[in-house]
Amino acid sequence: GISGAYSYRLDVGDAGKLSFGLGAQIYRYRLYTDGLKFNNQANTDQAIAAGGDFRAFYPNFSFGAHYYADKYYVGISIPELIENRISSTTESFILKKKRHYYLTGGYKFKIDDTYTLEPSLLVKYVAGAPVELDLNARLWAFDKFNLGISYRTNDAVVLVLGFKFKNQYHIGYSYDLTTSSLKNHSSGSHEIMLGYDFIKTKGSSSKFE
Repeated sequence: GISGAYSYRLDVGDAGKLSFGLGAQIYRYRLYTDGLKFNNQANTDQAIAAGGDFRAFYPNFSFGAHYYADKYYVGISIPELIENRISSTTESFILKKKRHYYLTGGYKFKIDDTYTLEPSLLVKYVAGAPVELDLNARLWAFDKFNLGISYRTNDAVVLVLGFKFKNQYHIGYSYDLTTSSLKNHSSGSHEIMLGYDFIKTKGSSSKFE
């Protein structure tokens, strides 16, 4: 697939900024089911067992809005607005993509001149599935070091370490500890993040920007 996005930011009052984003995507789906062999036919995925190849191009669009100030932020996004139908060539099985909704928010509490606490929340909703929550908390020290923890309902606990210097360079590490039934097959995952801000921020490195 290929996708592109554009965002526009507005100054709201003296402290806040409001951003809007629009995106467009086109995806190519392709799956040749006739060439698949299964050791256990009884447990085969229904979409595959139905037979017929999946081949199609589907366009889609996305939308997001984000408001932020020095101490808090709130945002909403819909990654795919069109609920496309994906069917096999024989139309023996038809899949319909569901629209996903994401709502997020966070606040920055200044404990003292050294430490700042940033709790945040991410709510994920799609019709036909339980609402999922990401509960997060990150502690900044000296506006450079951060330590965080996140709980994803029915999925994982995440530990995060990060460091920012010169208000432009970022390095981070996270470890996802699986808590769902997948823990019987996975010992978790490791992630390393490297980042660079082309526009150097001023003041506190833990501002919501």
